[in-house]
Amino acid sequence: MIGPTWHALGQELRARTWRKMIAVLSASPALWLFMLSAGPAAGAELSLRCFYDVITGTQAAMTLCGERLDHRDQAAYGDLVEALKKYINENARSEGQKISRDHDEKLRQHREMRVRQGFCSHPDYVWFKERLLTILRTQEREKISKRLEAPGNPSEGGCF
Repeated sequence: MIGPTWHALGQELRARTWRKMIAVLSASPALWLFMLSAGPAAGAELSLRCFYDVITGTQAAMTLCGERLDHRDQAAYGDLVEALKKYINENARSEGQKISRDHDEKLRQHREMRVRQGFCSHPDYVWFKERLLTILRTQEREKISKRLEAPGNPSEGGCF
């Protein structure tokens, strides 16, 4: 059965990529924030599409792990996600780059599977949660919002 083998290989490669990315970015929280908010001239820009998936996936994991954003953070998160989704869908170069109606639900289902596997007690969960809260509570959110002011390809840039 080739399908499950390739699927398992793909999962392992993604897991290795995430572990490497976390190791590098854990050493420097400033680098993480820089990658999220840097302009195109910086050369280390994280794509807005990837950023959307990271923050929505992190928030979904928090909810599934029994942690809720406080009222202020939830409002900031909601505004940021709404602006990102609008920007991505208006600037996507193809239908496949858009955020479909069921995208967030699929992401939540994936996070639910990870939670069942013990993700809530994993250091990666704590790390991503801390980064999301840092973005929501600092000027970094404003820097990201500025990126949404000019049209551009939301998939342009890296994604770990």
